[in-house]
Amino acid sequence: MSEISTTILNTLTDAELTNVEAISASTTAAVTIDLSQQTEGFTITGGSAADNITGGSGDDIIKGNAGNDIITGGSGDDNITGDAGNDIITGDAGNDIITGNAGDDIITGGSGDDIITGDVGADTITGGSGA
Repeated sequence: MSEISTTILNTLTDAELTNVEAISASTTAAVTIDLSQQTEGFTITGGSAADNITGGSGDDIIKGNAGNDIITGGSGDDNITGDAGNDIITGDAGNDIITGNAGDDIITGGSGDDIITGDVGADTITGGSGA
């Protein structure tokens, strides 16, 4: 397994990310991971700061980790976990499984048949058109 220390992933094509399955941020600084143009599914793990993570049209697994994250799933059938922090999570299209975990989260489903769990904190949950 190789490790890339710094790159701009939103400019890469699907062909250039063919052998990439997981993306993980292990930094205390906020990161932006934007895979909105990607059609394959990824496992994405944010860092400990306030990250901005956007999945693509594949079936993504996204974990925000600590920090007040902004997470958007994309159009695939995604599994999204906010973890600690006051997160803003949007599932978008697809049949998503969304868990806010600790923190006062704002969770919005999408047009698919979503399963949404708020967990600990004063969460705001909106089902979306698939509710």
